[in-house]
Amino acid sequence: MRSGYDLEDSRGNWENNWQNLINGSGKLTWRPTGGTKMWVNGHYYYRQNGWDEWTWSLYDHSAYINEEPYLARNPDYAIPIRFEEDYGFTIGLTQMLSERSFMDFIVSWNRFCQWQRIRVEEGEYLGEGFSPSDWIFFTALEPRVADSTGFYHSGIHPDVWLESSNYVTTAKLDFTGKLNSVMELNTGLGASYYDLYDYSAYIENWLTTYASLWKAYPYSGSAYAELSSRFSGGLVLNTGLRFDYFEPNAEILSHDDFKLHTVSAKYHLSPRIGMTNPISDRDVFFCTYGHYFQMPNMNQMYFGTDYNASETATIVGNPDLDAQRTISYEAGLRHRFTNRASMAVSGFYKDITGLVRTSSHYSESFGNYFQYSNDESFGSVRGMEINFVRLPGDYISGSINYTYSIAQGKYSSATSQYEYSAQGDTIPPSEDNYLDWDQRHVASAHFNYALLRGSGPRVYGIYPLEGIELAVDCTYGSGFPYSPPSGASDIPRVNTERYPWTMQTDVKLSRRIWVTPLEFRASITIYNMFNRSNLDRIYDVAYYQSTGEPGGIMNNPGAYSPARHFLLSLDIYF
Repeated sequence: MRSGYDLEDSRGNWENNWQNLINGSGKLTWRPTGGTKMWVNGHYYYRQNGWDEWTWSLYDHSAYINEEPYLARNPDYAIPIRFEEDYGFTIGLTQMLSERSFMDFIVSWNRFCQWQRIRVEEGEYLGEGFSPSDWIFFTALEPRVADSTGFYHSGIHPDVWLESSNYVTTAKLDFTGKLNSVMELNTGLGASYYDLYDYSAYIENWLTTYASLWKAYPYSGSAYAELSSRFSGGLVLNTGLRFDYFEPNAEILSHDDFKLHTVSAKYHLSPRIGMTNPISDRDVFFCTYGHYFQMPNMNQMYFGTDYNASETATIVGNPDLDAQRTISYEAGLRHRFTNRASMAVSGFYKDITGLVRTSSHYSESFGNYFQYSNDESFGSVRGMEINFVRLPGDYISGSINYTYSIAQGKYSSATSQYEYSAQGDTIPPSEDNYLDWDQRHVASAHFNYALLRGSGPRVYGIYPLEGIELAVDCTYGSGFPYSPPSGASDIPRVNTERYPWTMQTDVKLSRRIWVTPLEFRASITIYNMFNRSNLDRIYDVAYYQSTGEPGGIMNNPGAYSPARHFLLSLDIYF
């Protein structure tokens, strides 16, 4: 059992499952006048970790494969090291304009980087100085050899190179003001500029290599206004309007004439309205309606658009993707049992359009390829929720939540159609199915017992139990759907089977100690206290259905949730 980690492979630890982590943040606040506050904060995060993949876990073991001996090898020269670094700063100003209004101005700059490298024995990394085309013609690699159960004993991992660097600059200006005794106005403007770079190489086998290099400089803007009106009798009406604008700042190659065309900007106007209305001294009716706008992720828009080299059908990005649009409805009733305890029951519905999928194309110049595009189908999520809350007081607080929902649509991910084709399913599904995240029943319970400073039994003038806190979290979920295997001539049977249900209990016990001017907090957290083997992933569906073993023939422990493990921590506040 491993302590202090919550990684996927915690039921089968091996030596490449390691990580080094450092992070920190700081904030400085200055109040030159009573109505002005200025602040600046900065953060830094850096992590290195091994590539935790079960198929490579026996690389340092000797084996006979087809009567040929393969000696134990050093995985440091075959498996990538993952690196991640984030840092940035934010500057803010809050200015009171009058007794009834104020403004917030924020400017931030952040850098998000990820890269992965495979060491070579000479002390550097494989592929240093390579261009994307160098990977296509790189033939100096040893063949990748696996034993009869699928564990590798020769060659290197296919993820040979990744270098991703993203700079994001953002500015926001918000205004809040009380117009009169009834209405309050919140309004603001925002803008972001992105400097994006991504370079990756993947060697699937000797005949299939993917390499992509792209840069992009999109920018976006937004404006919103929200009016909150509080009427006599307790009625509260919130009405708002939001405008979003996104400029891809790119060109795209047309499938019709194979010429570059400038991509048009995308924009959307989103009305929103919400209401709460008391219907008794203990009951409140509430409802909301809103439109929401979300652009696809940048990789779906720009991957392979500058330089894409591959020896087989691949997926390329599409800077002309439109936004995903969601119309959301919710209505419910909240009942107050006491001043600290209440329960809310609500129903919700979401209609989602503009989902992203992969569509196949062919040209004499580029051969077969797939490209991201917006799909004409739509998804929907509907359900109901019950939430009970007990606010802190008399040492005890907690909550209980239950959600019933149904999520349906044609594609669970943007790459579904590409994956169907790779598996030999030539006929894509034509009907809606349960989406991958369709979890019919979800329940959770949280219990907290805390003795504040100066509370609890008093012994000889001191409080020996003050600062003790016990927190218990229990979660339950019904099974997610999965698809059974289908033949090349069959229409895929999508998400017609279900995983088993899951349950987990986490317990945290902590103690605070005050030593002026410092506060110390020591705690121990037990994750998965009852050590349940919750099924998280099925690696080989056919093998699972015939044997009941989700880890496949390799018995991959990542099929199950992490085993019971502990985390000890000591925090210092000043």
